[in-house]
Amino acid sequence: MKTLIFSLMVVALLGMHIVQAAQTQTQTQNFEDIPQGAWYEEAVQFMHQWEFMTGDTNGNFDPHRSVNRAELAMVMYRFYYHLENQFQLSPVVGTMDVDKNETFTITLDANPSTGYEWQVNFDEDYLDLTDRDFEADSELLGSSGEETFQFKALESGTTYIYFIYLRPFEEDEAPIEKQIYKIRIS
Repeated sequence: MKTLIFSLMVVALLGMHIVQAAQTQTQTQNFEDIPQGAWYEEAVQFMHQWEFMTGDTNGNFDPHRSVNRAELAMVMYRFYYHLENQFQLSPVVGTMDVDKNETFTITLDANPSTGYEWQVNFDEDYLDLTDRDFEADSELLGSSGEETFQFKALESGTTYIYFIYLRPFEEDEAPIEKQIYKIRIS
């Protein structure tokens, strides 16, 4: 359950980063019971802004009230529904089993001369990106090739690596490709 919640949060943050500049967002509500500068203020505003959670009928967020299972299910459903419809999530395309302190690589087709590039997101508690390299298929200018990402496994557990292929200067355009890899570290 913790892995699922963490995975949803990582995907939500990745998705938010991808479309933050492209989406027109409504003004967030300032809840009277959320002190300015509170350690959780940004998270509450994010949850409200993206309509994953709302306040009560009196305009309060009530940050110290317990969440029941039905409410948690609704938040998770909203995450999934929003991400599936807004970001058209890709399924996991590969699963890798690695040992702690082991290095491993993921190789993706690429062509940087087109302006497209792979952006990668991962949990830095579990993985370290130790190298990134592009090798063209030929000597010809503008040739496509392969981009290789080398990671080192830092901690035992399960984590995900999220790749998106886009032109970072085209803020209104969605990525043309997404790949998710599940990494199990023992």
